[in-house]
Amino acid sequence: MSDTSELLADVLKEEGDRESLLQPRRNTYWLPIAERVVERGWRPPPRLIETVDQLSALPIHAVVHDGRRAYSHQGGGWWIAPGFFGSMHSETVLESDLDGIASVPVAVIWETNNE
Repeated sequence: MSDTSELLADVLKEEGDRESLLQPRRNTYWLPIAERVVERGWRPPPRLIETVDQLSALPIHAVVHDGRRAYSHQGGGWWIAPGFFGSMHSETVLESDLDGIASVPVAVIWETNNE
């Protein structure tokens, strides 16, 4: 049983409870359905990063996408992107204002599993 299956089971349970107005069903009912859906390729939407601090806190080798290109975290808030010479800091990746808030959020498309 994966975390993704459990997340999807929670979503299915909430939707089922809203529609049925019956007693809330336990995840034991929804979990097998969620596991089958996950096995067929469903994934939750990516986490969005909107601040420089959030972006810099991602683990080394995390990959984010801003809608134009992907960036790989090198650590300490420094990022590289294919086709660019050198590295850039999180502020540049986010094109943030002085308040550190992104003009456009970036989506986390991969990060290391630190378990």
